[in-house]
Amino acid sequence: MDISLQGLRRNLNGVREVLSRGALLSFAPEERDALLTDARRLEERLETIEGSFLTVGLLGGTGVGKSSLMNALAGSVIASTSHRRPHTERVLIYRHAAVEPPEALITSPVPKQEILHEAEAVRHIVLCDLPDFDSLVGEHRQRVILFLEHLDVLLWVVSPEKYADRRFYDFLAEVPKARANFLFVLNKVDILFEGRNLEVGYGELGKIMERFGRHLTENGVSHPLLYAASARDMRESAMPSPWNQFPMLRHHLFQHRDAREILAIKAANLDVEIRQFVGVLERELGQLEAFRGALHRVREEWEEERDEWAALGREMLDGWLKKEMDRIAFLKLAEPDALIGPGRLVSVAAREWERWTSRAPEGGLPGEIIPEDSGALAPLRRHLLRLEDRLANRLLSEGLPAVFRQEGEKLVGASGEWEDLRQHWARSLALGLDESRGRAGWGFRAAQMGVYGFLLLAFLMSLTGEESWQRWLQNPAWPDMLLVPVGMVRRLFGPEGLAGLISYVMLLFLAGGLFHGYYKKSLQGRARKLIEALGAQLEAVWMEHLKTVLGRLEACEEKVASQMTALSRFGKPSAGE
Repeated sequence: MDISLQGLRRNLNGVREVLSRGALLSFAPEERDALLTDARRLEERLETIEGSFLTVGLLGGTGVGKSSLMNALAGSVIASTSHRRPHTERVLIYRHAAVEPPEALITSPVPKQEILHEAEAVRHIVLCDLPDFDSLVGEHRQRVILFLEHLDVLLWVVSPEKYADRRFYDFLAEVPKARANFLFVLNKVDILFEGRNLEVGYGELGKIMERFGRHLTENGVSHPLLYAASARDMRESAMPSPWNQFPMLRHHLFQHRDAREILAIKAANLDVEIRQFVGVLERELGQLEAFRGALHRVREEWEEERDEWAALGREMLDGWLKKEMDRIAFLKLAEPDALIGPGRLVSVAAREWERWTSRAPEGGLPGEIIPEDSGALAPLRRHLLRLEDRLANRLLSEGLPAVFRQEGEKLVGASGEWEDLRQHWARSLALGLDESRGRAGWGFRAAQMGVYGFLLLAFLMSLTGEESWQRWLQNPAWPDMLLVPVGMVRRLFGPEGLAGLISYVMLLFLAGGLFHGYYKKSLQGRARKLIEALGAQLEAVWMEHLKTVLGRLEACEEKVASQMTALSRFGKPSAGE
């Protein structure tokens, strides 16, 4: 298939964008950094993919004849016993002396040794003899597998004795290359014809090739290209034996390849690697879908329970306000200047008596209006915690990674949300109480002054006596008027005056008590209305906070949906446009 380099670049750019913007993924920070490093490495390879070199790697187990096969391919001895590896993980790179080596091969961190030759048959082909796979373990094995990313064609070499080696197929499964650029060679097939006639040899060769092909198909290589060859037969015979398919292998491998074809081979290999890399992100789609589904289901359940939330909030808040805020609201509404004279004295006496007998708190708001451990409001706090637990249990039942469960905890944030809710309630209460501070009307104060003035006038008139007022009214002269106060003083200290004074004082306090009772009853009615208004405000705050939690869930759903859309673009076929 014609691979679009533009499509490969688009995939890599999209991956880097998703990883760089801190999107919700299940990767730990170190995994995210490693993926970004891999993406940059693949982008660098993509930028340098164009070139006319074809790099061929020979892989196989111990003793399958890779060196002799390489010499047969080159048509001369380029691999000799002097090139034996001092270390099992070293790669031997054979290139023509007049050709500059591919930079990617030289800069690769895998241990290697360059061997120059002058074989014109392989002038534009770089042959890489890789360590025997059955000698590679641990870190060396992984480093050699990483080196394979620089190779365009892999020549897998086996022998009749080792074609069924399980380690061969295990190693094959680890290689991230396009299977279309794999060639499989059954080398040393000459041993099948030694001492046998051709018919028996062909029969044995057919059985092995059939089994070899079946093993490859069972291990993920569909329609493998298989060649039965003998490098020794090529070296020792002027003409290859009829059963030796080495000439066909050499023709297939060394046929004229123009720049477009080489580019297609390189792009196909890189496309496989990018697909495997992008596949890591594609696996996130399933987890994101499960996360989004859990958020949606929990949010729908909460929406259906909205009326229950409101009823619970109304019940708990009304009960708490009546218990904790009734007296505070009453005192906040009280106006010191509303009662004057005896009424104020009666009010002060009643307050002191109430404080002394019931140990009631002084007026004003407590330092903490809504304590964190308020028993009356505990059900509301437990409700928030249940919301968080419900979402956590839903995510846990989906088997999602810890990062999604942590995100769910942050979305509800029961502890932090309760603290914000308490602070919001406190501000609403303080503002509501301040705005409702009592302001006595001038009419109420005027009525008190009128009553107290009338009682004073009646008292004074009782002291002067009826005869004094009649004489002055009949003859209103100022000298006679001056005699009135003198008579009042004389009568005040008499039996009738003292009785009148006591009656006057009693009437004053009786009137003050009546005014105090009326004002108290009026305050109680206003306090009840204030409590109802405050309850409505606090209930609105409660519903607003729950709505905020739902809003965060909905926003997270949209974020996850957007991220899923971005991830779904990756890994699609990069066919030429």
